[in-house]
Amino acid sequence: MRKDASVYIGLSGTLWKLSSLAALQVIPSVLYGPGISCVLMLCDSLLADVCDVDELEHDARREAMFGAIYGWFTKVGLTVAPALSGLLLVCTGFEVRFGADQPDGTVFLMRILAVVVPASGMVVATLLMCGYKLNAARMAEVKAALEKKHSSL
Repeated sequence: MRKDASVYIGLSGTLWKLSSLAALQVIPSVLYGPGISCVLMLCDSLLADVCDVDELEHDARREAMFGAIYGWFTKVGLTVAPALSGLLLVCTGFEVRFGADQPDGTVFLMRILAVVVPASGMVVATLLMCGYKLNAARMAEVKAALEKKHSSL
């Protein structure tokens, strides 16, 4: 299955999240798995490529620094995301006092935001990745240069 297909399947599962059928709430979690796994593997692969290019340019292995920065941004994202979720929930008109009996407009907005916000994030990420210059050909050059450099030591 293509990576983007599993992401779209995962996002489509969010429509059931706010359903009155509680058992259907398991579906998004199952469908998110492949998409999240692909993203995590892709990030680690990109990080390794960046470390190789950095070594070639600066004559030093600095994986720890890049790993720390990656970890820090991950932690910031995991901290900020719930706050933004709460803010978006307030923007939909959600009222705690109504409990599960939220107005139809609120539930509709919640469903729309559950699709629009992640999809917008995917579009932004795709646009940012268009500027990523480390393709397979470039990485083959980098690896060859590193092997030559290491063999001469």
